[in-house]
Amino acid sequence: MLARLAAALGARPERVTLVVDQFDAITAVRETAEELHFVLRNAAPNLRVVLTSRYDPLLPLHRYRTAGVVTEIRNADLVFDEEAAAVLLARHDLDLGPEDVRALVRRTEGWAAGLRLCALAMQRTGDPAAFTRQFTADRTCIADYLLTEVLNAQPQAIQDLLLRVSVLPRVSPALADALTHRDDAEWILAALERVNAFVESVGASGWYRLHPLFAEVLRAHLRHRMPRVEAELHRLAARWLADEGHTSEAAEQAAQAGDGTGTAGVVAVPSVPSVPPAVVEPLSDREREVLRQAAQLQSNADIAAELHISVNTVKSHLKSVHRKLCVNRRRDAVRPARQLMLV
Repeated sequence: MLARLAAALGARPERVTLVVDQFDAITAVRETAEELHFVLRNAAPNLRVVLTSRYDPLLPLHRYRTAGVVTEIRNADLVFDEEAAAVLLARHDLDLGPEDVRALVRRTEGWAAGLRLCALAMQRTGDPAAFTRQFTADRTCIADYLLTEVLNAQPQAIQDLLLRVSVLPRVSPALADALTHRDDAEWILAALERVNAFVESVGASGWYRLHPLFAEVLRAHLRHRMPRVEAELHRLAARWLADEGHTSEAAEQAAQAGDGTGTAGVVAVPSVPSVPPAVVEPLSDREREVLRQAAQLQSNADIAAELHISVNTVKSHLKSVHRKLCVNRRRDAVRPARQLMLV
């Protein structure tokens, strides 16, 4: 059948456009992708396929890119700027000033569906301008959309992770593991970004962030589902961030936990840039972790087990610490490290 379809399309003199909407909703994904690729390969140049999907289809996109036969429109291309947002709002009979449009674009980060949902909500209010300054995502139809289309579409374990990391402006896989008491955050966060589930990487740092509106909705849902958990999540995050040397972020989390004592303790931890010039160069977060363990007279094997790294990695970090502190032995590194408040 596919061969006949490809031949029939190739025999038509005019250009044929085949639109496949919501390709991600297809259940037999691999089989359908293979069949579509067969048609594309055999249907002659007059066939154009327009395919929409929330994530990359299982097609050989690298071959299409190399051959120059594919045009990709991705998230960044679909973000609305202030001019496009003003046009959208005008089509909903909403006349907002430039400042209000700017505020709305800033809150939604140009998310097209979010802007339309806001426009529909504003049509039901008596003061659309006030809506842009006062609306909270968890009390609008945006919450219904994000909870139904994004959160509830995930397995329970992933829902739990999203709810817990929503208290943070950014999260690393290791920090997410600390909040969930599991060890699967790395692949979960990467998978969520891959399917465009309102999770995106922060540069090449290995950290991730949630879309602000999604995070706002999740925090409200967390308070409803687990009302006493939020403060403890902030405390866990503060401790983890402090141990990793992220002092300012740790202080913010301790403050949000309502823990004045914890905040003071976190702020007292020196940041890397404050290291005196006696150090050749600042120690990395991991080197400081290894040094803290070494200061407790633990063996290389014990340090490796505690930090979940290999013994050779421990030795490599200690060698780097010795070089930076201008010492030759581990015991000689502990005293200057304490004087410099590195441990």
